[in-house]
Amino acid sequence: MVLISEVYRYLLSPVEKTLKTWEGKQGMKGKLGRWFRIGRVPLPIIESWGRVFNTLYMMIYTMTQRPWGPLYKRLFEMDMHPGKFYYIFARHRLILFFWFGHSFIYDYNMMSSMKNNSDHLAYFNAKYSRKFPRNTLNWRTSAHYLEISRIYTVEMIKKLAVIEQELAEEHRRQKAIALIN
Repeated sequence: MVLISEVYRYLLSPVEKTLKTWEGKQGMKGKLGRWFRIGRVPLPIIESWGRVFNTLYMMIYTMTQRPWGPLYKRLFEMDMHPGKFYYIFARHRLILFFWFGHSFIYDYNMMSSMKNNSDHLAYFNAKYSRKFPRNTLNWRTSAHYLEISRIYTVEMIKKLAVIEQELAEEHRRQKAIALIN
């Protein structure tokens, strides 16, 4: 970024010199020179402090908010953190200055509730005191599914037995016709 701005500054140095000479003049040239002012300008103290606070705030925001939440929650929901205000340029700062601290408590409560709920991998990690692959719970099958699958299999085997008998009868009939001819 700095290199790009240095290249731009080098390429625009003739224009910068022209505008600097216009700045001190009266009339339209002076207004244009002041309006299109380019080049190195020292930051006022308020802007430099604003930049410092903005950098600190963004560091705190990055550390306190959970980065592993899904994007739709970051955009539209307030469950995990007030992330939707992050996308509105200035308003989220005022809100989060008073609000970002809750995420530590929420993360702790979330982890403790996950360890007590058998739908989460943290429950099995705590129960058996060992780590499991993250996709372990993706391959679970419910008792309802197993029961329905067993019933479906039995019914399909019954239908298959009827179809097998029909095919065997057809085969015998074709064989008998072939013997007659």
